[in-house]
Amino acid sequence: MHILFKQAADGSVIIGDSHEYADAGNSDDLGFDLRADIDRFMTDEAKKIFTLPDFNIQNRWLGIYSQCKDQDIFLHSVGSNIHIVTGIGGKGMTGSAGFSKEHISNLFNKNL
Repeated sequence: MHILFKQAADGSVIIGDSHEYADAGNSDDLGFDLRADIDRFMTDEAKKIFTLPDFNIQNRWLGIYSQCKDQDIFLHSVGSNIHIVTGIGGKGMTGSAGFSKEHISNLFNKNL
């Protein structure tokens, strides 16, 4: 579990996040439930760190992501316009934007 804060352009605050892991063959063990007990734990811990007018949760989401076990980032081009990229397990909120910008820039420069 990570207690991360990110303020959106409209002033709302994103608080996150928690992770549960399973091998692809056991992914059904995780289910698709959004867990209120984890939400409560995270908001209780967030209140110890940060002050907000309220901690009511407006939106929640569940993401299911693949992760490569033997390297940090998996890159594979199926064709000139189809690229598979996955990685940075557990660091998407902090690392994905910078990596994505750089990788997309490299793809466009390579195709020029």
